[in-house]
This record gives sequence, C-alpha cells and structure tokens, in this order.
Amino acid sequence: MKANNKGFTLMEMIIVMIILGLLLSTSLVYLNSKSATRKLDDQATIFVNRLELVRNYATTGQACTECDAVIADNPSLDLELHGYGLYVDLSTTHAFHYLYADLDNDYQYTPTGNDVILEEYEMDEQIVINSCVDSTVFDPSVCDVLFTLYEGKIYHIGNEGEDEVFNLLNEEGNDRDISVSGLTGKIDIL
Repeated sequence: MKANNKGFTLMEMIIVMIILGLLLSTSLVYLNSKSATRKLDDQATIFVNRLELVRNYATTGQACTECDAVIADNPSLDLELHGYGLYVDLSTTHAFHYLYADLDNDYQYTPTGNDVILEEYEMDEQIVINSCVDSTVFDPSVCDVLFTLYEGKIYHIGNEGEDEVFNLLNEEGNDRDISVSGLTGKIDIL
C-alpha cells in the first residue's frame, strides 16, 4: 500500500504563517513612517501657501475691510495699513499661526496693539513648528514675518531684511525647514 502524501504538514504551515506575519508587520511600519512623512510634507506645503498668500496680499495691496473698521473706530490713533504678516506663537503646545494686517507701523504683530488678525490657522496635531532660526536673537517664543505694502520689504519681528527659517517637526523626528529670504521674499522648502 502506497502512502498518499499530498499537501503540507502542520509545521510547514506554521512556518509560512510566521514568515508572512513578519513581512506584514515590517511593511506596516514602513507605510506608517511614509504616511507621517507625507503628512509633514503636506503641512509644509500648506504653510508655504499661507506665507505666499501673505506676500501676495502685500504686493498687490489687498483691501482690508476689517482694517478700515479698526481705523474708523480709532480716529485719534495714527493707524493705516502698512503690510501683511504671518505670526506664529511657539509658546503654546500646539502651533497656531495668524495671518494679520499691521496697522500700527511697528512691522510686527502686537497682540495688545491695533493689528488685525484676518485668519487663524492650526497645524495638524502631529506637526509642530519647532523653532524659527534667528528668533532666539529676539523672542524665542515668536516667529513673525511681515511683507510691506507694494514695496515688498520683508521684516522679521520688526527688523528689516532678516531671513526667517521655520522648522516643522513631526512625532517621528522628521523635519522640514521653510525659509523666507529677507532680501527677496523668496519662500522655499529646504
């Protein structure tokens, strides 16, 4: 009588299942890290788009109806629209940044002043703005870039011609630097 040995043994099946499990777990870890990097790239692109929006508002002289109301309500103050900026508050655990209009001619956002916040943005909760290069010279809890109307001058926390580099960081430690040239206003993801 001849033995019928068709198929796999239980041991062979277990070994194949272990190998498949290891391959699947390795690929899931890889896909998760790629997803986090993709999210960081997306947030960096969104941040660049907001910086470009601010720059375009300033260079085209975008009308500001909210500003007109503040100016009309404060006739005794010498207020007029001088430019548009992006202000980032690093003192909070979650990154908020604000598109604002500079009305008090100090070339930076002044929370207690008469500057007008036009839009407020919140970064994805897994992405933080870690730092602004050069901000340690002034205020390490603040990043601020202002583009003046028509002239196209760039100010970093009230100082003309200063370069600004924003560092975006995700939970895995990957980062993207976004630079704003203080001389040309060019915005790049480094």
